[in-house]
Amino acid sequence: MSAPKSNKGKWIWLAAKGKIVERDGNGRSIRAIGTVIDISDQKAVEIVLEHEKEIAQTTLESINEAVITTDKTGLITSMNHKAQQLLSISESKAIGNSFDSLCTLKEESSSVGTHNPIMLCIQSDLAFNLTALSLTNKIAKAYYIDCSVSPLHDSTGCLVGCVMVIRDVTMSRKITQEIEHRAQHDSLTGIYNRHAFEAALDRNTQADEFEHVLCYIDLDQFKIVNDTCGHIAGDELLRQLFAELSIKIRKSDVFARLGGDEFGVLMLNCNIKQALKIAKSIKQVVTDYAFHWEDKVFKLGASIGLSKINASTSPAVAMQQADAACFSAKEQGRDRIHAYRADDKEMASTKGQMGWVPRLQQALKENYFILYVQAITDLKNQSAEPSHFEVLIRLNENNTIIPQALFYPRLNATTYPVK
Repeated sequence: MSAPKSNKGKWIWLAAKGKIVERDGNGRSIRAIGTVIDISDQKAVEIVLEHEKEIAQTTLESINEAVITTDKTGLITSMNHKAQQLLSISESKAIGNSFDSLCTLKEESSSVGTHNPIMLCIQSDLAFNLTALSLTNKIAKAYYIDCSVSPLHDSTGCLVGCVMVIRDVTMSRKITQEIEHRAQHDSLTGIYNRHAFEAALDRNTQADEFEHVLCYIDLDQFKIVNDTCGHIAGDELLRQLFAELSIKIRKSDVFARLGGDEFGVLMLNCNIKQALKIAKSIKQVVTDYAFHWEDKVFKLGASIGLSKINASTSPAVAMQQADAACFSAKEQGRDRIHAYRADDKEMASTKGQMGWVPRLQQALKENYFILYVQAITDLKNQSAEPSHFEVLIRLNENNTIIPQALFYPRLNATTYPVK
């Protein structure tokens, strides 16, 4: 094949072929026959095709998705640069191997490898997409991926192979997981937050029969640390203490921070006897813990309330009962455990006191409080002007006067001298 110039000064491509048809007595050729064919048009098409192939290959290498092609038996025939990076193998070494011999593919939520998608595509002769997958290559590097697989056919429609396009979504998936983690976990301690705790409580109370225990814990004397050393010290105390407590919490249970110094444990598949043992171990950890900050050492306690949860108790009621039991533990002297019982006299008293809270808040808002003033008179000299007056507070509910002894027994009357 050669490319001489034509009489018009343009290069032309020729294909020449010939053979010897006669030789002399010494075997030398004396006559030959041959043909010369102008293949310029064919060569022009080949050049165009080669150029297009180079453009396609360049485009394939420049895209940010891994592309792998196989033959009809599932063996790799080509892969672009991104695919080589993803599988940590060169194209030359990958060609002729099956996809599942170079990596392990599984669903994100599963520890078991899935079927080879390339073979599924070839066997079914169908295109499909797969999402939320985890790919681990031969050097144990893992990626989160989505992929699409399509069969390849020749001009007659016969299956000749498969093309697989893999999208590396590791970065976006990690960002999503981080957002989800932050939405469900307390930023200070790393354990679940109140929202996640309530969701777990609702999720685990859907069955027809179950037995759980809700544990509500309030740290005693925590405010002293904040007031004495500041919130930075208080935050560090919580970080250290919650790390200690996490060791005592069963892995099957849900441990969450519900407020500033309040946290809860949802003890799954647990009866009240077992819950009391766990609560005692939790209280012991808090009691034994000593927080050191600069030249100061602080000791804390824990008031713990327990309530049983079963099919007849709603999550909201269980939370109220556990909170009330915790409040009762504090009222009885703090640093103790109290289990909720409907017939408990202590709980009845606590419930009665707690019931006054919304009534008093409403009274303050609506200005229902009134003052009574009475003179303090000298009995020996009753004609003298009063030197003092006693001011008493009363609550007016629906024109019914309620003395302060009923809504605030520890409130003392205050006397003021006459000016």
